Amino acid sequence: MHLWGRMGEAVNAVRKGTAARVGSCVIVLALVSACGGGGGGGTAAVGNSLPSDAGPGDTEALFPNATGDVWYYDVTHTSSPGATTTHHFETVAVTGQKSLLGVTATTFLVTASDASGAGIENYYYKNSGGLAALGNNESSDTMTAALSPHVELLFPVAAGTVAQFSKSNVDFGADIDGDSVNERVDLTLGVTVQGFEALDTQLGNYPRTARSRQSLRGTLTLSSTHDTAPFSSTQDIWAVPGVGVVKRSLSGTVGTQQLSETTEARGYVVDGVGHGLSAPLTVMSNLAIPNSDIYSAGKPSLACGPANCLVLSSGSTGVVGALYDPLGAQLSSLNLGTSGLVTTAFDGTNYIVVIASGGAPMRAHRVTPAGVSLDGTTGIPFAAPPGSSSGFAPAIAAGSGNSLVVYSVYDSQLIQHLLYGVFLDRSGQVTALGQFPIAVDNSTHVFPVAAFDGTNYLVVWQQHPQSGMAWSSGDVYGVRVSAAGAVVDPSPIAISVAPNFQGSPSIAFDGTNYLVIWLDGRNLPANNPNGCDAKCELYGTRVAPSGALLDGAAASGGIAIATDAGYLPSDLSSVGFDGSNFLVAWPTPGYGSSGTIGSKGIRLARVSGAGALLGTPVGGIAVSGGPPDDSLSQYALPVIASRGTGASIVWLDNTQRVPYPNQLLAVTSY
Repeated sequence: MHLWGRMGEAVNAVRKGTAARVGSCVIVLALVSACGGGGGGGTAAVGNSLPSDAGPGDTEALFPNATGDVWYYDVTHTSSPGATTTHHFETVAVTGQKSLLGVTATTFLVTASDASGAGIENYYYKNSGGLAALGNNESSDTMTAALSPHVELLFPVAAGTVAQFSKSNVDFGADIDGDSVNERVDLTLGVTVQGFEALDTQLGNYPRTARSRQSLRGTLTLSSTHDTAPFSSTQDIWAVPGVGVVKRSLSGTVGTQQLSETTEARGYVVDGVGHGLSAPLTVMSNLAIPNSDIYSAGKPSLACGPANCLVLSSGSTGVVGALYDPLGAQLSSLNLGTSGLVTTAFDGTNYIVVIASGGAPMRAHRVTPAGVSLDGTTGIPFAAPPGSSSGFAPAIAAGSGNSLVVYSVYDSQLIQHLLYGVFLDRSGQVTALGQFPIAVDNSTHVFPVAAFDGTNYLVVWQQHPQSGMAWSSGDVYGVRVSAAGAVVDPSPIAISVAPNFQGSPSIAFDGTNYLVIWLDGRNLPANNPNGCDAKCELYGTRVAPSGALLDGAAASGGIAIATDAGYLPSDLSSVGFDGSNFLVAWPTPGYGSSGTIGSKGIRLARVSGAGALLGTPVGGIAVSGGPPDDSLSQYALPVIASRGTGASIVWLDNTQRVPYPNQLLAVTSY
């Protein structure tokens, strides 16, 4: 984000009814929250003016403005009395240029998740001497028009006053007292740079930010009674060189009414370089009828190719999928037939999709990078081992040539679930090796996952000594499997055998080591009968390609990733790699109408290749925000896929409210 004005948004808030009282008349709070700039190289501007051409320009790139630049924000708004708090996301994108007021302005399109329509265009002009706000495209926003143009930055940026001027008898743009006459306001605007300082945000620690302040004070006069209401607002803005605005703090008062708003960047793409998270977008909808069972649509599957990502889910019409770009725009959709458990990977040529549907043979499907299904709804069937049921909870990992599919089958003689595998070549066919055993000792093996390190695959699963999967007996084990299908390890590697339950693993490889994560009950009461209902935590450990554990012994070690995760039923967390660090996502279940704003939803932690948590706040980074208060929905089942120099995170929006169907939401990690 940049140092732009938000006057239009403030006026819209006025018309939506932020209330205060003057005498017996109800008025609304007009807090014009235009963004401030910087002082320095020139003389403070007076009145409506543009900066002079004299100056060194924006040498620190505090105001990036290239077409295609985009910023994503978390916005928390509180008003009182009543202490009403709301949260939404904003996206700000540079969409091009426009001739305005005799100069060439840059257009910044602001869209908010809590608003409908095409968004608001804000216009800015930058030259070698400074930056000016030129207004917006809202014809009813008369106050912004009265204050435009005005200088917001002077180059070089330095502490000091940028602009200071007043406007009298300005059209408020709305009739508050109902006499068919718009009210009038007197305004005084001040823009200063407070200085330079370090700032710690969810995006990172910045040693140098320019902190600017914009103040607005004024008086609103009712046309019918001539009663007046003084109002004021102050906002501080922190801008990072090469990034733009990363934080904004606004406070305002009119009468007894108070407003505060905090806007903090969650991600951006500037000059083609991205960092952080995008705002959530819907990538697939109409998956299942409203219900309270998150498994009626089930866990989605996700893989990313060279440019775009393919997400699949088992909906009411079968296994459906969508190809979407890094900004979340859906490019194509497909239907792969009968519903079932689904998994996918990109093998370098196509997406390989595997579906397991009850007692039927598993099916392989190839989907091109353009999202075209090559094998129809029938797919390429392949059977589970003779005498057993079909594959259960399949997992897939793409290798250098073939893709390994791992699945659990129920052996009726041993009364156990055993692990088998097959290799699929790039035509989607089972290789000549056929199906081979991976873990067939007399114990139960469920929820397998797999990843490839360039030489071998590491297959990891949840294991129980007996059938039934008692919560008190789960552990996490793994073995390495060669590209030829040989199990490398003579006995399974104990990854976590800490007290009580460990299970529901997920795995990713960063080019050097694996990170395996799991739900962990080591701190639950002994022999806890309720499993993760009590309070499971999220742990992980790095595993070297040699099979060695790098973060402590299996009986007691591991990285404590989320120790306040709350109730986490099985199969709900996910790990991926974004090109620099591991990402771990998990849900904090619950409906949006319950608990603190933002406390529900999908959370995220970053883990370095050295096994350190990176700037993760208590409770994790908020990926999704909370479900809408009135939606009777909860967010669950996150999955992560690498995009090479980033990742995509998808989760299920499971709703009980008719007529809203279940849908999948996504964010991009840069």
